[in-house]
Amino acid sequence: MGYGNPPRHTRFKKGQSGNPEGGRRHRKKPSIAELVFRILNEKVPVRIDGERKWKTKIEVAIHKQIQNAMEGSRLALKDLVRIQSAAEAAMNGPAEQEVAIAHFPPSAATYEEWFDNCAPAAARQASPDKSSDGADPNS
Repeated sequence: MGYGNPPRHTRFKKGQSGNPEGGRRHRKKPSIAELVFRILNEKVPVRIDGERKWKTKIEVAIHKQIQNAMEGSRLALKDLVRIQSAAEAAMNGPAEQEVAIAHFPPSAATYEEWFDNCAPAAARQASPDKSSDGADPNS
């Protein structure tokens, strides 16, 4: 009895919990994948042509990889090709075969030359712009 202590017979209604709010909720710890996804999708300020824009961290990273590849980094180009093939596989479902990524050879002057020399045979045959004999495949 006294202040803050009502009589026992009036404290709770019949059938009502003594702690209607429940205990403190424990937050589930995020998985590594959730953390990576959350961090890569945070927006950061970036200057593009003197103008401040907000881009996600993954967008900034991909732009930087493209810039490095354009400056001649073979490793950046290799990573970009891997990223592109993984993105296409994710959009189109599982690939029939894993594409082997080769380094952009120093002897290749263009991407097309590298593709002709290093890409898997299945990928070269599937390429619509290059046919082996120039004849119509439907005839």
